[in-house]
Amino acid sequence: MGTLHYGTSDETCFAIDDATLAHLAAIVVAKLRRQEAFLLSIDSDHGRESLWIHPASMLRWSYAPGEQPALDRDRLDAMMRHAHRPGGLSIAAAVPVAAIELAAA
Repeated sequence: MGTLHYGTSDETCFAIDDATLAHLAAIVVAKLRRQEAFLLSIDSDHGRESLWIHPASMLRWSYAPGEQPALDRDRLDAMMRHAHRPGGLSIAAAVPVAAIELAAA
């Protein structure tokens, strides 16, 4: 499991499987290089959070130890098409890190 950190604090971060996170990172970098903002929605058992991704966004990705997952061109193309939609890109099966920490306590 990797983690997507949004903003300057660790309050907004999400555990996402490494393969999905690697694909998401590629999409975000491609869109931001073109100065294209978009909506990213992250669904989990705890609900949905939507993040506005734009060139000034503070983003950081951290991955589990090991090899970086290979990128799949078809998956990237599908994710990019979704990122261009008015509703933005949705990622499923992500868990807010705070929820993981609460469950472990």
